Amino acid sequence: MMADSDRDTRPPASRSAIERHAQTLVGFVICGLIGWVGVSVADSREAVARLDERVVSLTDTVRELRGEVRQTRDGGMTKTEAAAEFGRVWSAHVDLKRRVDLLERGDH
Repeated sequence: MMADSDRDTRPPASRSAIERHAQTLVGFVICGLIGWVGVSVADSREAVARLDERVVSLTDTVRELRGEVRQTRDGGMTKTEAAAEFGRVWSAHVDLKRRVDLLERGDH
């Protein structure tokens, strides 16, 4: 026969089955969360790799543009030089216009 102390320490059978089902459910939820975190981490790593490629590409583009700017600066005009050249061209234009006006009026 069972002693009263043995009967009190053992859980009832229905409670044990519910606990097992709850533990199984919690286990599935935890496994699902771990899987979701794994997929999210993999997606994030792919996104970081794509961004890294873009950064490398943009760095190369910036390097090329800097080279082009240096070439333009070395072979081109400064703003002051361009303004002086414009002034020379404009004064030549004004002189030519005056000469054309004189010729059209017939005042040689």
